This record gives sequence, C-alpha cells and structure tokens, in this order.
Amino acid sequence: MTTAGRTGWPLAMLIRLYRASLTTREQREFDRAERTIVTGLKSFLAVGLALKEIRGGSINGRLGAGAVRQIVTCGPARPS
Repeated sequence: MTTAGRTGWPLAMLIRLYRASLTTREQREFDRAERTIVTGLKSFLAVGLALKEIRGGSINGRLGAGAVRQIVTCGPARPS
C-alpha cells in the first residue's frame, strides 16, 4: 500500500478526499489530467521496454554499437 509522506494515510484515500473538495469543473480537469498521466506513463514504459529489447537482444548486435543512442537522439536509422 502506498502512503503519502509522513501522514501514513493511503494515497488513494487522500486523492479521494482531495477530489471531494473540487468543483465539478475542477473534477473534469483533474480527470483529464489523470488520463493524460496514465497514457504518458504507459507510453514511457513501452518505450523503455522497446529500448531494453533492442539493447539487450540480438537486434543490437546486428545493428552495431550505438544503435539505441542513434534511435533516441535522431530517430530511426535511414537505409544507406
């Protein structure tokens, strides 16, 4: 169970208490922001797993040294 700081309160409970104090408009804004965070986190994790697969697997050996760095800094390598 995740707790919030020194309070020891479960984080989910604190979020519910916070949301209860919001106006309807603020709740909609909060929901939209929360969806964005969830989507971004899923994308972040997917990218990390893809980079791990490239770096740790046989793909990296075939692409040569620095393949992950090339992808991260400049995008996919272009065929020569």
